[in-house]
Amino acid sequence: MKPLLIGIFLASASLLHAQILPNPGFESGMEGWTTTEKTPVTTVSTEAARTGTHGLRIDDQAETDGARFSSDAFTVSPGQKVTLSFWARSPQGDVAGVSLQPLGARNRPLMDEKGQPPLVIGIKTSTDWKQYNATYTVPDEAESMVINIRSWSRSKGVVDLDDFDIVIE
Repeated sequence: MKPLLIGIFLASASLLHAQILPNPGFESGMEGWTTTEKTPVTTVSTEAARTGTHGLRIDDQAETDGARFSSDAFTVSPGQKVTLSFWARSPQGDVAGVSLQPLGARNRPLMDEKGQPPLVIGIKTSTDWKQYNATYTVPDEAESMVINIRSWSRSKGVVDLDDFDIVIE
């Protein structure tokens, strides 16, 4: 009986876990993600897949505009620990970053003392897939969070991202 209960618990936990990011590997295209790019530089592509059949590719060859891609917001509570994990490769240099952005009332972004998102992960140059992980404690004012993907100003290159994961404790 215990193995059955443990199996049911693990299956339930994975279903709840999957609801945080409904399309973490871009297998359903852009579902669960949005872009506000003036000139499209971010696409879901088969060439960008680490696992599955699709991944996210940033192909930013301009010194203006750039990647502006975000997950749908997910609910958080003050004091929770949110761990963001994803895989990326960037053979042409340090082109982009991924941030975990807390949102307050009316979806207002909560910034650090420098006016930046409080957790930004820069993707380093690598021809091989590299896993990135970071944990952030939700501030008192936060009601939800989003994952933002941005290319750096004046940076040019290609970055592939896949297999995003959010764990909330």
